[in-house]
Amino acid sequence: MKSGLLALIALSCLSMPSAEASVVTFDYTATVTSLTGVSVPGIGTTVHASVTFDTAALPWQSTPTSANYANPIVSLSYNSQLVPLAGSSVAIWNNYTPAGGTPYIDTFYINAMTTAGETFDLFISATLASPPSLLTSTGLPNQPPNLALDTEDFFRFNDGKGGSFRGDITSITMASPVPEASTWAMLLLGFAGVGCVAYRRREQRTLAA
Repeated sequence: MKSGLLALIALSCLSMPSAEASVVTFDYTATVTSLTGVSVPGIGTTVHASVTFDTAALPWQSTPTSANYANPIVSLSYNSQLVPLAGSSVAIWNNYTPAGGTPYIDTFYINAMTTAGETFDLFISATLASPPSLLTSTGLPNQPPNLALDTEDFFRFNDGKGGSFRGDITSITMASPVPEASTWAMLLLGFAGVGCVAYRRREQRTLAA
């Protein structure tokens, strides 16, 4: 009876979904195309950034074709350096038609502000003939937007002191998820439970012999 209970607990731990499944990371690269008030990085330089956000975040403002999110970004890194954040926002348009404008505009726009007064922007937009298009909804995407469909994109950095640079996005991919500490703890507990059950069964067979 105890062995069966231990086995059930172990299997529950191993099969339990991670509470962090809604957190995703997009890695992207951009080629610098213009500089204002700065000399580095140079024109043609490739820069890298990663943004991690919670797709379960709820918008503070929404319509059937647009949504705005406040502080959904969990972390941001630039050229492999973690950037301390002061705040962030994400704006999404999905199959949006401005008054008198071209229909079916999709936009994914990230703005992140650092504690040093800097800003990072990631903008991807598409104007398409008909849906479905760049995005599938006004929710925070759990897959990167398809750059093959976009009509405009850019990465922009502003140092808050008059200097900035801008680049064309060359790739955007989803990073492999890294298990959280709670996930590792559940896995270890599950494996320990399985090992305990196996040990008890071997012990019982030895005594029976």
